[in-house]
Amino acid sequence: MWWMVLAQAQADMAFTTGTTCGTPQLGSTMPADGDTDVLPDAVITIVHEVMDGTRACGGGFFEGELYGETLGPVPFVLSADAAQLVFTLTPDEPLVVGETYRVEGTASGNPVNLRFSVGEGGLEMTEPPSEVLLDANVRCGAFSFTTLDHTVRFDRPRRGLLQTQVLTDGNSSGWETRAAIDGRTEYVGSTDVLGGGHEYCLDVRLVDEVGEIVWEEDGGCVSTDPCPPEKRSGGGCSTLGGKVGAPWLGVLLVSLTRRRKTC
Repeated sequence: MWWMVLAQAQADMAFTTGTTCGTPQLGSTMPADGDTDVLPDAVITIVHEVMDGTRACGGGFFEGELYGETLGPVPFVLSADAAQLVFTLTPDEPLVVGETYRVEGTASGNPVNLRFSVGEGGLEMTEPPSEVLLDANVRCGAFSFTTLDHTVRFDRPRRGLLQTQVLTDGNSSGWETRAAIDGRTEYVGSTDVLGGGHEYCLDVRLVDEVGEIVWEEDGGCVSTDPCPPEKRSGGGCSTLGGKVGAPWLGVLLVSLTRRRKTC
C-alpha cells in the first residue's frame, strides 16, 4: 500500500531568487542511495537544485512510500521547505538495525528510488572537519540580483546537509540547504541575493542525518562595488582582480577572491 503524502499549505513552492523559471532537478539525498551504515534515528532528506540563474516555478510535492524490505510500509511525517524544495521524511519509530529500507515515489515531478541499510552510523564522517577550504566570488546577476559563487572542500569525506547563509551588509538571507554531501569532499554552488550591497559574507554549517548541527563557522567576506542598476538587465558585468588569502579562525581556511567590477 502506498503512503500518499502531500506537502500541505505549500501551494507555491517557488524559489525567492533567480530570474527565470526553471525545472527543479533532484539534486541529492541523505542517506545516499546504497548507504549501509545509516543511524536508526536518521531522517531522510530529499534536496532539489535548479540551474544557475533560474528559480523553481509552480507547485512542489512529495508522493511516495518508505518501507522495510522485510517489515513493510513505515509511517512517517513529511516536512517541506517551501523556499528550497527540500523534503524531510521523519519515521514514526526508529529504524531497525540490519534492515534494508527503500523510499520510492515522486518529488516535484522527479522520480525517487532510494535504498539504504541501517547500522551503527558513520561516526567518522559526521565528526567536525579538521580543515575546510572555501573559495568565494561575487558577480553581477541579471536584474536586481547578485550571485555569490562558492566552493567548499573538506579534508576528508563528510556526511551531512551542507547549509549556507549569505549576509549582505550584515543582513542575513537565512540558512539554505545546498546539498546532501554523503561521502563527498567538495561542493560547488552559487547563491542569488538582492544586489546593491557593498560587502557579502558567507557562513557555512553541516547538519547530520538526525538533524543536529555538527559544525558551524562564520565565514569570510568579499567586498565589491555593486554594478549600476542599468547594467543588470543584460545579465551581469565583467570582473578583474586577484586572489586574497586569509586565515579563517577555527577549522576553516579561506581563499577569497576580491574582484573589482568594470561595468
